[in-house]
Amino acid sequence: MSTIVQPGGGETPSTARHGGLAPTGPLRSPDPALGEDSADRSIPLYVWLYLAGLLFNMFSGNTWLLGLPLPLDRPLFLAALVLLALDPYRERWRWRPVYLIGLLTVLVTCYSWFSTGEATDSYKLYMLVDRIVMPLLMFAAGPMVFATRARRMLLLKFMTLLTIYWGITAIGEIAHQDWLVFPRFIMNPDVGIGYGRARGPFLASEPMGMACALGFFTSGLLASMTTGRWRRLALAAMAFGFIGDALAMTRTLWLALLAGVLVIGVLVPALRRRLPMMIMGSVGSAAVALLAIPGLLPLLVERLTTSRSIYDRVLTNDAAMRIIEAKPFTGVGWGNFVGVNVDWVRQADTIPLTTVTIEVHNVLLARAAETGIQGAVLWALCMLLGPAAVLVSRTPTPEAKGWQLVTIGALFVWLLPTLGSPNPYPFPNNMIWLIGGIASRHLLIAPARRIPLLPARQETP
Repeated sequence: MSTIVQPGGGETPSTARHGGLAPTGPLRSPDPALGEDSADRSIPLYVWLYLAGLLFNMFSGNTWLLGLPLPLDRPLFLAALVLLALDPYRERWRWRPVYLIGLLTVLVTCYSWFSTGEATDSYKLYMLVDRIVMPLLMFAAGPMVFATRARRMLLLKFMTLLTIYWGITAIGEIAHQDWLVFPRFIMNPDVGIGYGRARGPFLASEPMGMACALGFFTSGLLASMTTGRWRRLALAAMAFGFIGDALAMTRTLWLALLAGVLVIGVLVPALRRRLPMMIMGSVGSAAVALLAIPGLLPLLVERLTTSRSIYDRVLTNDAAMRIIEAKPFTGVGWGNFVGVNVDWVRQADTIPLTTVTIEVHNVLLARAAETGIQGAVLWALCMLLGPAAVLVSRTPTPEAKGWQLVTIGALFVWLLPTLGSPNPYPFPNNMIWLIGGIASRHLLIAPARRIPLLPARQETP
């Protein structure tokens, strides 16, 4: 007796047409919606909508500079999720504690927000969506949207092309070659922050560095899984990702990329032998960039020796600790730190007070100061039970092992900015949770059910 795979249970279209009894013989070609790669030549519309949402997510907060009346990323994500929900062949989720923890995190945050009496504040709503809701949705929905190898390869190719774009843009920004930079508003010093460093379409150097570092790791996975033109493009993207991360001049992200490369290199025997050569090549590439790009060396020295940003971090983090001590379970309310921090920031004896109207430069401290200790604990559990959980699991396939390794790099890219900045950036954070979700497919998606194919029922004359 043969079988047919049905991920969600119930009748397949074929069994429904035969009164619940599946006919013998071949029913259909393998269906990509069921995770069957052999016939995966077409990509569902919701996958393309999801990728389009990621593309416009790069411009989150800056859509008006593109001349668009409203942001397109959220409507595109919503449309993709609706189509995914309507797909009769979609897979089923396996129950995981992270879903309950994520729901509690959202509820606690909403309570903290509403308790401030500012329930109609749209900025706090966007903070909730971009910093909590969307990452959780990326983690849960990503494994279903990118359910097959072909779809995941498409995502890797998408990231490879973006990484090349970011690297070229970074070079154009630092070398003041406007013809290499698109869109043109990236070169406008009056928009965004951190002008003079590579900012890309994010108009800030930290998310640019995060995106380039993520692109470095995803391109490395693509290079290991393909040959020919795409392998060459992936290797080029790794170089551009390294360059873009370096030119963003964010020290934590230099460390994140280095730490990710070293850990992955130690874990993979084939890379372990090449690790010294890779490090030497990176140092050589950096030296060539310093010689080839005018003005880069003094800019780099200035960035390495600056201490103002460190002072700002210390003073705001100290203010957050005072809030936690005074209001451990209530905090000052979701999104309220900037509005009240003048009451909590203190001038230190040895550290100059340069500014106070900035967020806490540590995400866990910010959660505790605004939503209470329980808010910080819940958010940390979301990461530990979500993307980080795959690191201690057994991977079922070599491809899954590759995604697990990319998740290691992505978690370094997430961890250091999370400990040293507000890390409010939609695109890199969404990608980190998406990568973790895809790597966790074997943990998040229920096994397919096998339905026996019975002989077709004979029609009575």
